[in-house]
Amino acid sequence: MGRSEKRAVVSFLKQLIKHLLLYHYWQTERQWSDQDWLEEISNFRFELSQYLDSKTLKNYAEQELNTIYTRARKEAILKSNIAHIPVNCPYSTSNQILMMILFPQKKAKFY
Repeated sequence: MGRSEKRAVVSFLKQLIKHLLLYHYWQTERQWSDQDWLEEISNFRFELSQYLDSKTLKNYAEQELNTIYTRARKEAILKSNIAHIPVNCPYSTSNQILMMILFPQKKAKFY
């Protein structure tokens, strides 16, 4: 497992979490941005899943999840100016983050 692979996992996971947070908590912006966010979420999920086929990288993602969440949360707050994004990660594992059920039911059929 190389450093570049670890950096890619961190980057994709951070972007994925950030977009999930924006989608779930930035209600006033959703009417304009939800399709873009859903597309980004789908893309980041795909890219991340390519790396998480490796058990070593998957374990690394699990170990770093809280640290990555903290960074993603800060970026989401800076972008949205929303303070009510949870301090603790609402997603229990990287598997849950990759699951399609985090989309609202009406959108899930498209992904």
